[in-house]
Amino acid sequence: MNNKDKNIQQELKELNPLLADIPKPEIKDVPAGYFDTIEDQLIGLTNISSVHDHKDTSGIPERYFESLENKIIQRLQSQPVEVRSNQLKIIRKVMKIAAAFVFVLTSYLTIRQYNPYGFLSTPDEIALQDDDAVWDYLIDNSDDITLNMLIDNGLVEVSDLDVQIANHNK
Repeated sequence: MNNKDKNIQQELKELNPLLADIPKPEIKDVPAGYFDTIEDQLIGLTNISSVHDHKDTSGIPERYFESLENKIIQRLQSQPVEVRSNQLKIIRKVMKIAAAFVFVLTSYLTIRQYNPYGFLSTPDEIALQDDDAVWDYLIDNSDDITLNMLIDNGLVEVSDLDVQIANHNK
């Protein structure tokens, strides 16, 4: 072990003694030209020619694999095809329609959440409309309107309410 290896081993013992105690495997060199000759050696050991001369005793008929593909195709063509593909097509169409419906509904609810005044109108556009249009809208949608909403949008002022209450109590 040279000086560099001793320093590495010492540092490893300081960091993790458990790892330092694991023995290092001995590295062996491969002889020159080993991979050039190994193929020929293995082929010589297996004696492939004896495999080809060996008579087939496994019970498989002669030329069985040559006709196997045609037999399988004929058998598949002779069996009736189930009509489940139509059911799958219908299920796929229903799933597509349901997904589209969910997408449209989610989009509508998202837009509605961030723009409660509707798709085409913003608070500034509503403020630019004439008073008659605003009052018509309020009358048509009076079930959805609260007094706080009117005050928040500047349609009614608290001082007007005080005057109305005073006149009503007289």
